[in-house]
Amino acid sequence: MVSQYRVAAFCLFVCGMGQGAFAQTAPPENEDVVRVVSAVPETGPNDKAAVQSVLENVPGGTNFSDLREEARLSNFSDALSFLPGLIVQEFSGGSDLPRLNVRGSGIQGNPVNRGVLLRADGVPINDADGSYIIGMLDPNNTKFVTAHRGANSRAFGPATLGGDINFISFTGEDAIVRAQGGLGSFGRESYLAGLGSYEDDWDIALSYNRSDYDGYRRHSASSREAASLGFGLSIGGDFTNRTNISWTDLSFELPFALNKAQAQNDPQSVIGDNDQLGALLGGGQLDPAQLLGDLIAGTIALPSPTALQDPMTVFLEFMLNVYRRDPRREVEQFRAANISNFDLFGIENEVAFFGQRTDDLFVDPLSLAVGEVDSLGGYWQAVYTTQMFDFGFRTGVQRSEFARAYYASEMQDGAQGAIYADLDMEATNALGELTVDMRLGAQWQIGIAAQVMNAKRAIDNRETGDSINQDRWSFTPKAGIIYGRNKMWHAYANVSVSQEMPSFWELAANKTNPLPPQDHQVVLSDLKVQQAITVEAGIAGEWLPGHHGQLTIYRTRLEDELLSTAGSTGLIDDTINYDATSIHQGMELGASGDVRFTSLLGLTYRLSYVFSDFYFSGGEFDGNQIAGVPRNLLNGQLMFGVGGFSVGPTVQWSPDDNPTDHKNTLFQDSYALLGLVAAYRGEGWSVFVQGQNLTDEVYASSYVVRAEAQTIFPTFLPGTGRSFDAGFRIAF
Repeated sequence: MVSQYRVAAFCLFVCGMGQGAFAQTAPPENEDVVRVVSAVPETGPNDKAAVQSVLENVPGGTNFSDLREEARLSNFSDALSFLPGLIVQEFSGGSDLPRLNVRGSGIQGNPVNRGVLLRADGVPINDADGSYIIGMLDPNNTKFVTAHRGANSRAFGPATLGGDINFISFTGEDAIVRAQGGLGSFGRESYLAGLGSYEDDWDIALSYNRSDYDGYRRHSASSREAASLGFGLSIGGDFTNRTNISWTDLSFELPFALNKAQAQNDPQSVIGDNDQLGALLGGGQLDPAQLLGDLIAGTIALPSPTALQDPMTVFLEFMLNVYRRDPRREVEQFRAANISNFDLFGIENEVAFFGQRTDDLFVDPLSLAVGEVDSLGGYWQAVYTTQMFDFGFRTGVQRSEFARAYYASEMQDGAQGAIYADLDMEATNALGELTVDMRLGAQWQIGIAAQVMNAKRAIDNRETGDSINQDRWSFTPKAGIIYGRNKMWHAYANVSVSQEMPSFWELAANKTNPLPPQDHQVVLSDLKVQQAITVEAGIAGEWLPGHHGQLTIYRTRLEDELLSTAGSTGLIDDTINYDATSIHQGMELGASGDVRFTSLLGLTYRLSYVFSDFYFSGGEFDGNQIAGVPRNLLNGQLMFGVGGFSVGPTVQWSPDDNPTDHKNTLFQDSYALLGLVAAYRGEGWSVFVQGQNLTDEVYASSYVVRAEAQTIFPTFLPGTGRSFDAGFRIAF
């Protein structure tokens, strides 16, 4: 994509370099802490203790991670896989769009773009319709990650079933100079440079980073480039203000899905590798329906011997040939946010304003979606504290304007063809929320919150004259209790309500047809709000000195669950409200610790296990497992350390065959991935070497979800084979 912000971003970075100066900072602690997360957004120049000090007021499952302690951060799996309750299913293993799942909301999307509120330094990156592009976030430039799992989250924004995840960036106080780089298998390269400076009443941080990846599969290259500026100001100790500005340019090729036989026999292949018709038929105009009929009738003489025999598979190899169609996504985003915190008459206030501009080109094998999104928003929240109570109030608004046009893809070369939809879309959310937290003695705390939101959605298809206008009110109460506020462990329970509006990707379904391409259309659906009520209980904290853990169980009852499914080509082409009840229930387990044998010799461990029992209770698929998420998933790591050196194995294990369709007829096979990490951490620097999937297991990292699958349809996205990475990190 031709960048309209690249020069400005480069100048922003260079002009700020003069602010840098050299200083010494203490190395980060090597500690993985699991605590209960607060309702207050973690904003501002926070150190580890400051972030953890506010993680004590939400009675539900939460996460905290210090990403400075991670070795490789090449993708979101590296950043999130060891956080219990967060499941990342990789797309191609690079800077692309992995499937993020937290308790099952929106998991059928390909890519997933709804169901979780994603935040950068406390403010949402989701547009007002609820959609997000996860690749706009950058684990390499993130200091801490926190998550509120489930609808008990009190972060600003609509109440989602999956909760929220907050990526907290570096400030000028963290390091005067930061640098990191890495090389790996399949052409993986990354580097980052950052500068910082601070005085008593201000700080500034700048960073630039780039990552490139040729990809494990053919036609799966990706590239990401980003620059950021953060400036903080403190006046008189009672007023702080922070401005964060970022620019991101992301592009990646889409290798597309394979049928099961192709994925198992040649996981690096793509549709088009076995195209027998391209050379035979040439590049002239063809009638796809006539072509398929001739294949079925046997009137087309294929080369002998043929690599493929089934007429539909031969047809799809030709029609969806990724070399000719060139499916890809190119996204550029400019984002700015300003947050002020101040004390006024004994009331703690936070006021935030934020905006982002996104240019998005999304090319699948049959169509092109060209989009622009402008989003603006702001909120004010206030908390008044007494000895026994915290009274909170929050109000805010967010508005996004979308322009998205759909074009047919030319069969010969994938070029932009005729337009068939021209969408003008607007989404607005206005909300208010009241919270009361009551402390009962030294150990007990009760929290009550209620949010009222008005959500408006408007779509006009200027090509056809079709339109949708929705104006919905929602009321989402929640209540919870915590025991053990002043102990090393906490027990908690809550009951929470969530109501999720469908995103524009769901309200406007892109229905493509390879047989008569002229029949491509965008169908507007007046979908209902997904409604859910969750009951949750758990325990978290330090169960032995130096050993931390958490265990959360939950059960959610959903009505009108939003289900997106793909057609025969593997492209999402329909979203419905399920006409009966569905159940999401499960267990989230996390553990970490440090065992010391001597002052220099010891071992550390961490474990994340997620059990997801999602099923239909009534309706067409009564009793079937909801497709889209592994039933059991375990991630583990054991590191043996001597001084600053550490080495140890990692494992990811999915022990079940998981259905790819709601009828439970076609399954993703179970798999186990073994890895090995070796690292050395010095005073302000570290190096690492990491191997993944050392047994070179063939497996599907993700898959396309359908109502009912067929074995010949493209469904599976093969995971990366054996790979190795090495890198360094410097901060002082």
